[in-house]
Amino acid sequence: MGKLVRTKLTWLTKQEGGRNSMIPIGVRYCPTLIMDNLERSFEQEADVRWSADMHNLEVLTPEESIATLSYLVPEAPHHFLEPGNSFKLYEGDKLVACGVILETD
Repeated sequence: MGKLVRTKLTWLTKQEGGRNSMIPIGVRYCPTLIMDNLERSFEQEADVRWSADMHNLEVLTPEESIATLSYLVPEAPHHFLEPGNSFKLYEGDKLVACGVILETD
């Protein structure tokens, strides 16, 4: 595993097109992730969409949680996993959550 960070996630509600509920505490979750600070075109999208390895640690509200995040592969852009950087989580093409990196471990 590469760099591990703590994040704050805001889950889209089902009415917003998101999941029925957030991922339970402690369950491994592997969505795809796109960092907000990466510019991309349609042709480059495969280069900015990476598989993430996440675990929810704490539920803050019905739509917010604290989770750990790392990439599943060593060649992912680990240098973008810095406090303050924001990202979006997808299940296929469906946006399910937005997040911000709080701290590195």
